[in-house]
Amino acid sequence: MQLAVFSAKPYDKKYLTSARAVELDSTCGIDIVYHEFALSIETVSLAKGASAICVFVNDDLRADVLESLHESGVRAILLRCAGYNNVDLQAAQRLGLFVANVPSYSPESVAEFAVAQIQTLNRNTHRAYNRVREGNFSLQGLLGRTLHGKTVGVIGTGRIGVAFARIMHGFGCHLLAYDPYENDEFRKYGTYTELPTLLSESDFVSLHCPLTDKTRHIINDETLSKMKK
Repeated sequence: MQLAVFSAKPYDKKYLTSARAVELDSTCGIDIVYHEFALSIETVSLAKGASAICVFVNDDLRADVLESLHESGVRAILLRCAGYNNVDLQAAQRLGLFVANVPSYSPESVAEFAVAQIQTLNRNTHRAYNRVREGNFSLQGLLGRTLHGKTVGVIGTGRIGVAFARIMHGFGCHLLAYDPYENDEFRKYGTYTELPTLLSESDFVSLHCPLTDKTRHIINDETLSKMKK
């Protein structure tokens, strides 16, 4: 069996060639072919001979690509990500293609990264890093604000949103949240409110909602105008 891996990065190859992966390959007879470029209608012909492909977020899996894959003998599409909005699922079902995705990432790892982004923007650590590299130790324009006591708005309170709220609660922040589907776990750390209230009262806003028709462009000119100045 041949597996074609598209958008392959060095870290993908590292884990797909680990001792455990090699053991599975030898047991199941999997031959892995790596392609560093993305899957598209221009590159789909390189999947010929593969029974399955492994793809990432920027790979193109529209109907015409899926049809070409099916004609080439591909029967399974394995996504190295939780999102599957780049896959035409109706076309995949029609063609009888098996589609699998990552069920979830570590909620804490994503939440911690979001906190790191907040601190980067709040404390200007990215600018300070560049200044220090140039021998400039001036604090001008780098002063941030204390997170303790600030109001943080969380849009989306699934596992990642709750993990984020837990961390911000540890900083001593007041937490507000907006989600059509309220989560009792979040209530340990904050309160739910309507989106306009969240935007007008929050010092920081963090999005942890899936991309849907209702959440697309949820932050726009109108909602930005409602936020704290």
